[in-house]
This record gives sequence, structure tokens and C-alpha cells, in this order.
Amino acid sequence: MTRVVFRNFTGGEVTPTLSARYDLQKFGSFLQCCENFIPNLHGDIERRPGMRFIAELGGKSVLIPFQFNTEPENNYVLIFREGSITVAGADGLLAGVSIKNPYALDDVYALSTAQAGDIVYLAHKNYALRKLTRSGTAPDYAWALEEVALNQSIASPAAPTVTFVRDNPDDNASLNYTLRYVVTAVNADGVESVASAVGSTSGKYPTDWVVGNHVNLAWTAVEGAEEYNIYRESAGYYGFIGVASGKDATGGTLTGLRMGEFTTGIVKYSGSITRHIVISNGATTGIPPRPVEDKDETSPLNVIASQSQNAFLIDGKLFVWTEKTTTKEVWRYVQEWDPDSGADLSHWTSDTTVTTDKFWAMADCPSDNPAGTYAAYQTGSLGSNTAYPSGTVGAFTVHPVFSAGTTLHFTDQNFEPDTATTPKEDWNPFEDGNNPATVAFHQQRLVLGGTKDDPASFFMSRTGDYENFRKSRPLQDDDPVEYMLASGSIDEIRWMASFGDLLIGTSGAEYKATSSGAAITSSDVQISVQSYWGSSGLAPLIIGQSVMHCQRSGSHVRDLYYSWESDGYAGNDLSLLAPQLVESHHIMQWAFQQSPGSNIWAVRDDGVLLCLTYMKEQNVYGWSRHVTQGKVLSVAVISGSQEDVVMLVVEREMGGVKKYFLERLAGRFRDADGIGDAFYVDCGLTSRQETASDTVGGLGHLEGADVVALADGSPVEGLTVTDGAVTLPYAAKVVTVGLNYVSALSPLPLETDTQQGATLGKRRAYGKCVLRLYRSVGGKYAATEPGDLFDVEGWKGRTVYDLPFLPEKYGEACQPFSGNIEISLPSGQDADTSLWLMQDRPMPFRVVAIMADVDFGEV
Repeated sequence: MTRVVFRNFTGGEVTPTLSARYDLQKFGSFLQCCENFIPNLHGDIERRPGMRFIAELGGKSVLIPFQFNTEPENNYVLIFREGSITVAGADGLLAGVSIKNPYALDDVYALSTAQAGDIVYLAHKNYALRKLTRSGTAPDYAWALEEVALNQSIASPAAPTVTFVRDNPDDNASLNYTLRYVVTAVNADGVESVASAVGSTSGKYPTDWVVGNHVNLAWTAVEGAEEYNIYRESAGYYGFIGVASGKDATGGTLTGLRMGEFTTGIVKYSGSITRHIVISNGATTGIPPRPVEDKDETSPLNVIASQSQNAFLIDGKLFVWTEKTTTKEVWRYVQEWDPDSGADLSHWTSDTTVTTDKFWAMADCPSDNPAGTYAAYQTGSLGSNTAYPSGTVGAFTVHPVFSAGTTLHFTDQNFEPDTATTPKEDWNPFEDGNNPATVAFHQQRLVLGGTKDDPASFFMSRTGDYENFRKSRPLQDDDPVEYMLASGSIDEIRWMASFGDLLIGTSGAEYKATSSGAAITSSDVQISVQSYWGSSGLAPLIIGQSVMHCQRSGSHVRDLYYSWESDGYAGNDLSLLAPQLVESHHIMQWAFQQSPGSNIWAVRDDGVLLCLTYMKEQNVYGWSRHVTQGKVLSVAVISGSQEDVVMLVVEREMGGVKKYFLERLAGRFRDADGIGDAFYVDCGLTSRQETASDTVGGLGHLEGADVVALADGSPVEGLTVTDGAVTLPYAAKVVTVGLNYVSALSPLPLETDTQQGATLGKRRAYGKCVLRLYRSVGGKYAATEPGDLFDVEGWKGRTVYDLPFLPEKYGEACQPFSGNIEISLPSGQDADTSLWLMQDRPMPFRVVAIMADVDFGEV
């Protein structure tokens, strides 16, 4: 009798056609069934955690992650439903968030997304490019979805008035050369407008100017402009010659104040504050004493109507010019004697000074009538102009608004035009419905590709200005990039990923985009093919040093990683060993959970949740299937406090009605967790009460369903939810209730070469078996029967035997067990005999190794 050991399960579930490939190095780690078990990186295998109920969604939904950073409080999922978008964290829906959803729900699966800070860009070839933004401060964030308006800036100035001035009595040369100028406006964020219309005048060629010659330019100010750039034509280009500050504007009439998107007019109010300071210097204890105490009292801000003073009310904020009067009273003791009588005339006296400060103050004012007192106000840096505030106070920035007519001036003293810096020209390759299908970020640029009219082209924004595609003339290094992938066919761009190089997946091949220098520029793009597998539209996943993508046919999953040997990218088909899991199906969505187990969770079109345990460095990749009472429709992963959180949308049938739930995969059962913390039910909740009770409520979402429970660490079966509650056979404090699910695994039948030849086709029987378990409670086992090798659900019809799970004393918790359990497998003499291991109670089950004595027959 031969002793065999199954001690590595990282191969996961494989195709039955590998059952004879015992020549493969990984053969001993293959499983013929791995349902609701997760292969771990160390080689052991454990039951997947349950799914924790979060909210009922009211309809079919698709998730997209929103990850501002790795802090859990800045991680959300965007929940797309027909007609609306809501937002949820790991613990529940955000109240009051509902955004109009323009996308058909089936199209959300094909959305390409890329996030930068509080903005998520969304691309789909059937829809205009959009962005979802989060603004404000926690917890009252505002969420909005809008179309991306490219090349937005403040308005360009009108054509400047241009005058050539001789200013030299000896200069009488003819003015036979046309001097041409344009002006651009620049806002506070440094965004520059397009150029104005050309302003021109007759003058002299710049090299012919003499002392005194200059050109005067004048133009009308643009609202919101902080400065203006001036350009002069030279050799057919307009080169930069200087800057004019918006503060130097003359003329115009003040009409109001601007704060963000809000503009207001002028109201007439003034503010005043008084401060009284007394420094007694001991005046209350002197001889004779004076009734004076030290004090420093400041009055609230008092606002009254004033016909002569401007004030501004804007978005609930009052800006008022304020005069603060400070009276300072300092007491001192004066020693003095009568020169005639010698009488002591010493006494206390005070010196009083009055000072005045004037400044702009901001206060919250929800009323249209600001007259009154304000205990709280802010000053900030709003300037000293009595007519209007300008600057920043707290989180608010304001600027005055002037009526048309304000004039700017600039004098050209024959400055040399810098044609390396030219005004930008509008360019929008996405007009007229030419929507991009993919979006990414690379080298501080927004990258868009796969448009309707140019499916094999990609476009990159200006450096550091994601929504700006304006071009310089001639082109500069920071200008937008346009490139069409040249191949034998027009292959649609399906995905893009920044991975050192810009990797591009098309329907026919995979490319990398680089440059001969440090970064891709408008004039330096180098494209090379890395493979010819072709990609589906599923968004790629970046995992360590690899990029995961799906082939265009059969949803085969491949990795792509840099190979020093080939100085390019190579990859493997990670579905090669388990093609039955993907070939007849389509992967709808996937997400990567880095912690705790390096797992890719993939939603299949039939609602089965697949898991790929993957670590390239250790050559680990093993698949498992995860089945629940319903269909998984969507998956997303966000950062959590202890591990990454897997968020799910699950369709379940309750009382004959389809319902849609937002659920999250519970955390792994950690070494520090007690059995009462175990969570191995689906769509479940945990009730924690100070006083033990035999009733658990709050289960309305499971009304009418048959459920199981873990009550104070012991399993309870045969429960039904009635009126949103279940009744336990005994009182408990910590109870987890939910839908049951079964975890099942079975190794491939043992095959090897012996002195008597290959074991293939030989009958074999299992004698004594030893299971090495870790922190497990209970479980079941059974022998396989002929045909189970080709049936992953063969365990359903088998005679099963319980592993020990009862507590030492009734009513106590079932404590996790670590160690060896010996079993006898009642197997027959079959050519493909193996064993089944199962867990169908709401408790943990983790297998480290399976040891068995196997007796091989002669035939």
C-alpha cells in the first residue's frame, strides 16, 4: 500500500482532460473540483467567507470603484442602475446621493474608467466622454456626473488696437511693413484662452526700428483674467513677447463679486467691531485702590445699512468692509506730594489710546438682509480696496466683476518673439459623435482611444492639463499627441494601461507605446507589437509586475509582463489548465483583491463568481468557482481597514420575486478571531446584543427564506425567516444569520509511474486517510464514484460522513481545531477513485494536507 500526500492545492480546479497528465510538475496541486474554496498562496486551501448583506438595490445594478487613495474612508463604489447612480461605502449606502444615469445598464459593463483624485473619467464609444466628480468636504460630499467639455478656458480678448509710435524726431522712414499681434487671457489657474483676433498696424520691420520706436497695444479686459500674454507675428508664427497683469486695467465699472460659479451684485452695508483693553497694573490693590479689572473684550461684528459702502451677499456668505476700533486703557500709579504741606497726593491715572483697523470680513448669512450681529467671522487675505474684496478667505476665493470697458495696455519695445511659445489653437478630435471607447492616464496626460471614426487611433492631452487638446503652431513637446496604430487591419483599441510604457490592447494585437526620449511627445512616438493574441473589451488589471487582460475569444485570461530576455513583453495563458471555466462563457467584470490572498474575482455571464489566485513571482495561478443561491452580477474591490473589500451585486429570488442586493465578501477567518466572529453565510447579517435572546430580527430582505445561523459559535440549521426574524432554539448574544452554501473540493485521482508501470487505468482503493486541518470546525467527507471525475457536482449524490464538530459541552461554542484527523474512506476498487471534502455548515474549514494510503490493483 502506497502512502500519498496532497500538500499543495494552488493548481485549483482544472479541466478533466488533464487527469492523465501526471508528467506535469503542477499535477499534484490540481483539483477536479474546487467550489467555494480559495487556494491560498502557501499551498493550503480554505473555505471562502460568506457574503455580508449591505443594502437592497431595487433593481439590476453594476458597480464601478471610486478610490481617491488607499484610506478606507475615501473608497466607495458607484452603483449604476437604470436611470440613476448611487454611492456606497463598505458599510452602506450614502444618504441623499442620486445622480441621473445616461447609460444603458448593459453598456456600463463596457465603460472604460480612469480616476485622478476626485474625478473619474468614463468612456464608451456610444456616449460622449463624461466625468463623475466628488466635491466638498466629508461627510457632506456632493457628487455629480457631467459631459467633459474639452478646451475650456476664459473668453479670449477682442482684437487689440495697435499703434506704431516713432517717438524720434529724426525718424522719417516709411511705414511699409504690417505688424500683427494677438493677445490671450490667463485665469487664476494658469489656463490660457485661445488667441484674440489679429490686431495690426503699419510700421517698420523690427530690425529697422530706431531709438524711440515702439508699438502701443490696448484691449478690453476679460472677466476672470489674472494676466494676458502678448504675441507678435514672426516668420508666419506668433511668438511670445510679454505679459500684462490684469491688475493694471484702467476704466470700467464695478458691478459685483464672483466666487466660484456664483456671481452677485452690490448691496450697501458696513460693519463695525469694538475692542476694549484694560491693563490695570495693580490698580485694584493700590492705595487708594481704583475699581479697575484687567480685561480684553471684543464685540461681535455689527452690520448696519450704509449708503456709502459696498457689501456683497453671495451663496450664503456676507462680505462687508469693517472698521475695528480698539480702545486701550493703561493704568499707572503717580507718586506726588504737595510742595507746601508735604501731603501725599499720589494717585492712579490712566492713559487711553484709540486705534482703527479696516478690513474685509466674511460671515455666514442665510438671509437677504444682513443687518445684525455676527459672533463668527473670518478675515483672510481680501485686500485693502474699500470698493471690493479680492483674494482668499478660508476655502473661498473671490474676485471683483467689472462691466465692459476696462482697458489693458502693453508697449512693445521691439521684444524678440519667442516662437517656441505660441498661442494655442483649438483641436477636438472627438467632435460630431466621434466618442472614445477607452480612457487612461500616462505621463501626466489623459489618453483617449478607439473612437468611432478612428478605432485604431489614440490621443493624448496636453501635459498636466487633462481636458485640454489645444495645439501650438509649430508643435511643442507638451502639445497633444495623435497616433494611429498601423497594422495589416484596422484593429479597434480595447484597452490602455500605463505600465512604465503605455500598453495598448486591440482586437488583434497588444502594443507598447514609448519614445526615444524620457516621455512621449507630439513628435516622438514609437510603437511596437508585443503579442498577437488580441484583447476583449474587459478593462486590464495591473498586479505587481504584470498586466492581466482577456483574449478576444473565449475570455481566456493572459498576463503580460516585461521580459529582459526579449526586451519586450511576454505572457502566459492563465486559463490553459481550466478552459472549461471560461471558454463557453464570457467574463463580464473582474477586480483584483491584493490583500489578503492576491485574488482576481471575475463575474461570469451565468452569474458564477470565479476566483484566480495569482502570484507571478511564485508561479502560482489556480482557479476556483464560487456559487451562491442566486447570480453574481457585478464585482468591485475597494480598500478596507484590514484587507481589501470585495463588493458584489447579487440577484436572488425571494418568495418567487427577483431581488437585487449589494453585498460584500466577509473578511477571512483570521488567527485572532474567535469562532463567534466566523462569517460563513451568504446575504447574511450579524446581530450583537448585550443580553442573550432567542430572536434575531432585521432580516426582512430574507423574508420566507430558509436560513442557517451561527449562534455564539454553534451552528443552527432549519430556520425560516418570518416577519423579518428567526427564532433560535436557545438564547444567544452573537448570532450570524444568512443563506447556506456548500464548499466542496476533490483532488484529481492519483497517477504516477511505479516499478510495475503506470497507474493509469488501474483500480485503486483508499485505506486510512489523514486530514491535516487548520482552525476548522466540522466538515464532511465522501468517496468518489465512477464518473465523478467529469462531474464537479458529483458530491451531491454521495454518502457523506461528518468530521467532529460538536462542542465539548452542550451550549458551548464549537472551538476551531488544528491538527490531524484520521478517517476511513469507504471507497471501492475503481480506476479513478478519489475523495470529496465538504463543508455545509456555517463554520470555517481549511485544509493543509491530505494523506492517504492507496492500494493499486493489477488492472
